[in-house]
Amino acid sequence: MAIHKTKSYLLRKIPLRETSWIATCLTRSYGKIKGVIKGARQEKSKWFGSCELFTYSNLIYFSKTRTNLHLITELSLINSHSRLRNYLESIAHASYFAELVDHFLEEGEAHADIFDLFHAAIGALEDQPMSCHLIARTFEIKLLYALGFFPNLTECLGCRGKVFKVIYFSGRQGGIFCESCYEQSQSGFRISHGCAQAMQFLARTDFQRAVTLKLGQQISQELGTAMRQFLDDRFDKQPKSLHFISQLKQTYPAYV
Repeated sequence: MAIHKTKSYLLRKIPLRETSWIATCLTRSYGKIKGVIKGARQEKSKWFGSCELFTYSNLIYFSKTRTNLHLITELSLINSHSRLRNYLESIAHASYFAELVDHFLEEGEAHADIFDLFHAAIGALEDQPMSCHLIARTFEIKLLYALGFFPNLTECLGCRGKVFKVIYFSGRQGGIFCESCYEQSQSGFRISHGCAQAMQFLARTDFQRAVTLKLGQQISQELGTAMRQFLDDRFDKQPKSLHFISQLKQTYPAYV
């Protein structure tokens, strides 16, 4: 077994027998990994506090060659992000981000850029709980951009034209249509030029600057619909956290 040390976030955990956890971690050096944390569920465990979801830690684990389930021996807490838990909206969106990362990343493939993106997004949720909607759209767009799944917003998917009077966005097709090609394909819905420009801005701009973007209500709604349609076509079933976010939106519309 080889020993590995890296920064990590705890994305997911499930019980193993009565005393342990199987943890899914996003690491900066080794990508997504799964490992057993032995004894972490016992009373007076040395792991107390370090096995909470979305904690930022120094991780040490032993990798096994015959299985993808490794042995985690240390999680040294750097930041518990405890303020996330002060707002249901923030913790719900953190859960959503974790589901997206878990879905799109293969185990053992290093993605330092996505680790840094997740790190920035968790910090933003903690510091700006009233901006969950924009933080979520920024995270979705930047994640897709980093993985090469970003929709084509520079030319029509049909005729390859680059000048548009009217834009139609198709999540299923992964890009935009001009009015003429949309009439033939009947795929997608109309978005404003401002929405298309906002998507490109969020994809290419530093995260901290991106989440300060001021969006009008119409563009914000279009952006949410576009990303939901695009992601729904790339999931077998909707992420569980989205149902909770939808319920929160009805109760606390100002947040989400």
